[in-house]
Amino acid sequence: WMKIVEEGTKLRAPEAIVNNAWRALLVANYMIVIGDKPNYSAQNAYNHLYEGECGDTLRSFLLFGHSEVGPGMLKSMLEFNRKDTQYHVAGLKLQLVAFYYWITGEAATIRDLKPLWQRSVDLILNNREKDSGLLPKDRYAGDIATKVYSLNSNANCWRGLRDLAAVLDDMGSKDEAKQLRDQATEYRK
Repeated sequence: WMKIVEEGTKLRAPEAIVNNAWRALLVANYMIVIGDKPNYSAQNAYNHLYEGECGDTLRSFLLFGHSEVGPGMLKSMLEFNRKDTQYHVAGLKLQLVAFYYWITGEAATIRDLKPLWQRSVDLILNNREKDSGLLPKDRYAGDIATKVYSLNSNANCWRGLRDLAAVLDDMGSKDEAKQLRDQATEYRK
């Protein structure tokens, strides 16, 4: 574990408890990873992917300077599909793509994974209701089946479109970025 901790970002604080805490977080995150899947937990009922929580695990690896795990984990997160909360998941996927790009600057990875993230863009743009502009009712939460118009899901999808438009613009895909930015602007209303 010391070899893993010594790779990437180096943090040194005068308090030993702070140094131990960040190292423990990094090691704990590696302990729940299986292959390229940054699972929610290990050896229990939550030993699988959840978009929000596992996306945060990938974010932490990137912030701790462990970007070598990024492309595979990003691919796993984009392949993740949960029909019950599909809009919530789609928005978080697009936000994760943008975060990955702004931290790593790896345009090639974003281009390579376009068939996967494009599914989320299409899901959002093709399913907004004509009268309200919102996405259809979706589960309140993974463990609450009541269907609602979700402010959380709609806000995350809007932000995902907006963030991805900025990434595409930075990568030189100006026309695609403008189309997405225009869609995000209309969606925000």
